[in-house]
Amino acid sequence: MEKLDKQLKIRFPRRGLDWPKDWVLKLVSLLFALTLWYFVVGEAKVDITLFVPLEIVNLPQDLVISNQFKKELEVTVNGPRGLTRNIRNQHFSRPVNMENARPGTMVIQNGPDSINFPRGIRVIRIQPTNITIEIDRLREAALPVKPMTRGETAKGFEIVSISADPRVIKVTAPSKILEPVQFLPTKVIDIKDIKESRLVETHLDLGPELAELIGDPLIKVRITVREKMEEQEIKRLKVTLNKPAGSRLAYTLSPSTVSVKAMIPFHILHGKQRHEPRSLLKAVVPQPMPKAPGTYSVKPIIAAAGGVKVTGITPPELKLTISQKNGPATIRVISNRKGKK
Repeated sequence: MEKLDKQLKIRFPRRGLDWPKDWVLKLVSLLFALTLWYFVVGEAKVDITLFVPLEIVNLPQDLVISNQFKKELEVTVNGPRGLTRNIRNQHFSRPVNMENARPGTMVIQNGPDSINFPRGIRVIRIQPTNITIEIDRLREAALPVKPMTRGETAKGFEIVSISADPRVIKVTAPSKILEPVQFLPTKVIDIKDIKESRLVETHLDLGPELAELIGDPLIKVRITVREKMEEQEIKRLKVTLNKPAGSRLAYTLSPSTVSVKAMIPFHILHGKQRHEPRSLLKAVVPQPMPKAPGTYSVKPIIAAAGGVKVTGITPPELKLTISQKNGPATIRVISNRKGKK
């Protein structure tokens, strides 16, 4: 620079003027400033529209934004063509500091200074100018899965149980979303005219908010089906007394009949080959029986056809009287009907 200064002084000698010591440096600075002014101020200005994302920062871990909101701003700016061309390739965002957020409603105002653009760029318009967000506390809940069905089983059959795997699903969501939810329903399963148990794979049937939180897990639903049973009461069922062979004793049973309650499968009572309930049961006093004269209490046993379940016997015990008798041993049964022996 000093060499250039000397050369210039030789070619352009001073004529009564004192040249500043650093006049060359000042001259270069002036030319640079004029050039910059030309490109920044003198260059033609244009408008462009950018889409700037909204960036939520410092939101406390126990809080969550519970509503849908505009996550991108439409921003129109004005500036020199060269600058505006460059900002298209740069990343800008609208930061929102949520460090002091509390549950409730919060309005975010998007002013011209809310986005840090370089000098020379002027914000003309931002849409939307205001964004409303709802802030809620996070809550965790274990919600039961409830299988949903439609239709009825085949005639004579019934549902014993319907269970889901998994039985419960843990959900973490805003309190506003979880508060009204008591269970997680599955998609509807058709059980029309089924006659046997089955395992069905299905999915949950959720609203968009819960579906976004939970996803789409596979649910296995076990449906247990059985044939219906009808309770019947068979009165005055005769009791058979199996007397020991060759005995010369007299056996008397009082009473000689019992009333039996039994659960009988639907198809036995209402199928094509129907059976009378009395024909399905047999009451007996089993051996071994006492061999000496006297009075004894015995318990009758009810033999039932396949599928029939005995639920009660009245009376549960009978009185057996054994007496000595000349001649061939006889069995004398006393009826419990009035006026007869």
